Amino acid sequence: QCIEVFVSDGELNSKKRGRGSGSRSNAVGLRCVYCKNVARHMRANQAVSFPSKTAYIYESVRNYQRSHFEACEHIPDLVKTTYRDLTLKNHRHVQCKYVKVYMAEAAREIGMVETSNGLIFGAPPNTSGTPSRKLIAIMRIA
Repeated sequence: QCIEVFVSDGELNSKKRGRGSGSRSNAVGLRCVYCKNVARHMRANQAVSFPSKTAYIYESVRNYQRSHFEACEHIPDLVKTTYRDLTLKNHRHVQCKYVKVYMAEAAREIGMVETSNGLIFGAPPNTSGTPSRKLIAIMRIA
């Protein structure tokens, strides 16, 4: 609900250089849905990230949760309250390694592929409306 996947047009962070800058066209990134249209200098840290591998998507989401979520002035209070309430509830603990594997496989399911220049959409997505056997197996283990 708070993070969306998008494809960079190459202009997003064209002044920023280096790892995860998204200065390449077609780079897959993750961003806050609430401040995506706000000027970059007006956004809290970690509003946008460009994981270089599917295995790093989990880390990007965790960084968003730790650094951006509470600091973002554009996320509605109701969303923040709901998130806090959910994190306080006693849920079945799922090991971090399974969440990482799930996120990486889910990314592949929607067509993300790893390249030497980072993630791009380059494979046909699963449009069946049903998760693949591999993703179902991961969900059962977790």
